[in-house]
Amino acid sequence: MHFRVGWQQVAMVFFMLALATGIVFSSYGIVAAPIGREFHASHTVLMMGVGVLLFAAAVLSPTIGSWMDRYSFRKLLTITAAMLAAGLLALSFAQAMWQVICIYAIFMTLPTTVCGPMGASALVLRWFVRRKALAMGIAISGLSAGSFFFPVIIQHLIEIFDWRTTLRIMSLFVAVTLIPAALFLVIDRPSDRNLYPDGAKEPPAGELDQPTIAKGAKRGPQGGTNRQVITDRNFWLLALALGIPMSAGTGTTSNIVLFAADMGFPAKLAALVMSLIAVCSACGKLSFAAIGDRFDIHIIQGVSMLFYSAGLAVLASAHSFAALFIGAGLVSYGSGLLSPLWGVVIARAFDPNIMGRAMGLIMSVAMVLSVLAPVIIGALRDVTGAYVTPFLVYAIVIAVATLLLKQVKIKRA
Repeated sequence: MHFRVGWQQVAMVFFMLALATGIVFSSYGIVAAPIGREFHASHTVLMMGVGVLLFAAAVLSPTIGSWMDRYSFRKLLTITAAMLAAGLLALSFAQAMWQVICIYAIFMTLPTTVCGPMGASALVLRWFVRRKALAMGIAISGLSAGSFFFPVIIQHLIEIFDWRTTLRIMSLFVAVTLIPAALFLVIDRPSDRNLYPDGAKEPPAGELDQPTIAKGAKRGPQGGTNRQVITDRNFWLLALALGIPMSAGTGTTSNIVLFAADMGFPAKLAALVMSLIAVCSACGKLSFAAIGDRFDIHIIQGVSMLFYSAGLAVLASAHSFAALFIGAGLVSYGSGLLSPLWGVVIARAFDPNIMGRAMGLIMSVAMVLSVLAPVIIGALRDVTGAYVTPFLVYAIVIAVATLLLKQVKIKRA
């Protein structure tokens, strides 16, 4: 029974990641298409919705991270689930493109941050010590599951009804599933149920989360300060070591359809590549779940970077659909393998009382790099006339990022 409670939290995180990512990010293009037609918006204006959302998330991530250190995750998730449902409902009543952009910025920023990798790490890593990699790998696979299923579901609903009705259906779905699940299934810490991580009968050596700490009691200085985090050498090393490959994955994925078009392939084949990206990313996350507790994190990071660089090199030299398929698959597998790793590394590099704030600040840097990457790759393509240069540049930069993680001082698992 004790063992099941921790895995219940993993299942909750899997579901919240699938829901928020699948509806807000992965389905953005599908929802944006009919919105753009109705409001006669340009592609640039349409992309402002997700652009403003990412910018707001980058700015607010440190604050939201500190909230995760200070406040109940169950309450935070309940509030953000309500905001997500309200945002989808409000979006269905939008009468102008500026309203769409404002709704994404106001209603979607908190949900996509709390219901993202940062929130996943904050909850799951409280419940697992010895099997943290297995738990994180399974939980973070929700990102890929949502990206695989929700775009198809939402597109099908839009074809049956229209985009406004579809958003109202999604709003209702969030309200009747995620809100009750957050209220009744999420348990903030093992100590809230007089339990220990991993379902153990005794507290892990050095762990703070013990049943002797009363529910709601102070656990030492909570949240720390931004200065305390950013003056730590580990912060800058991790921000770059994890942010650079994350941005490379985002930049490559964002440009892959345009890259396919440059090669003369039809949109249907490009869509097939996008499906492959979701599947390979999920395989990477599940691979981490299988091996993350058995191998040194530096080895896992090195392997993930190898897949990244190899994939980018294949894409840079691609002249056939098979090469495009293989290159995209290698990059997305490397991305999936790395995705659960950052939460595990941060948990071992910072004091538990400031882990949420550290994750928020590192995520801010990573998101800024991720926002810039698609633009940089697109700009280099425009200047050179091909994607060869940007893909090779990022392959080299990723090799440098691999060396940075080796300098991070971490606690042994």
